[in-house]
Amino acid sequence: MHFARNRRDSASTHHHPMRPHYLFSALLPMMIAGVIFSTTYAEPGHRPSLTAVQYLEVTSTRLDTQITITLKREIPYRLEPAEGDVFSLDLDHAHWAVSKAFPLIPNDGRVRSIEKGQLFSTTRIVISLEEGMEYEVQTLEAPFRIVVVVIEKKIPSSPVLP
Repeated sequence: MHFARNRRDSASTHHHPMRPHYLFSALLPMMIAGVIFSTTYAEPGHRPSLTAVQYLEVTSTRLDTQITITLKREIPYRLEPAEGDVFSLDLDHAHWAVSKAFPLIPNDGRVRSIEKGQLFSTTRIVISLEEGMEYEVQTLEAPFRIVVVVIEKKIPSSPVLP
């Protein structure tokens, strides 16, 4: 797995928003779970069929940023909070078929970076948000899509005194 294109270029032009140890700490639980699953729970000779992650699209508007992941069919997924403003989506029984260069850096003021990893039959998408953002995850059908919507955190308004 290779996540940074060229460390020297990243260090010389700007600070890389996702430090390598954050990504490692985000991928390590998936790696451990994959080893445990493959050695403990998998039936000999049984492999579930994989589905393709077909598209990953980032759309930013004045109000929000949407990260849409389109899959060939519905599959189970897990949302895993990580360190700080970083979280990940684990897509079970999925392989990466998207031809995008990673990391993706939208530069929209909401999403800092999007990275991906693959371990056995699980694809992990690690999303790092700018400070002060919140997100929600939705699913859509025909085709099956997982949509992450990122918005600014709502600050409760103070009551108006008479």
